[in-house]
Amino acid sequence: PDQSLRALVLAKAPRMPGRFKTPAQVARFKRAQREFDQVLLDLGLVSPAALQRRNSVAPASRPVLMIDFHSVDASAAVGR
Repeated sequence: PDQSLRALVLAKAPRMPGRFKTPAQVARFKRAQREFDQVLLDLGLVSPAALQRRNSVAPASRPVLMIDFHSVDASAAVGR
């Protein structure tokens, strides 16, 4: 893909505020981010794998850790 087009489109990416004041702000930002990601995919400016890397909190090389869902804290959280 054309690097100048990619740079132009990425400059329009939604910007996360320093602090969300309401749940509605979070929802609006997440919706805008999903719509922007779809535009990137539709224009062929990023691959699905690149988009996943960009949006992921943890690197793909990091192993997935399972937590103990049977712990006392977890059972208390579901009202047992």
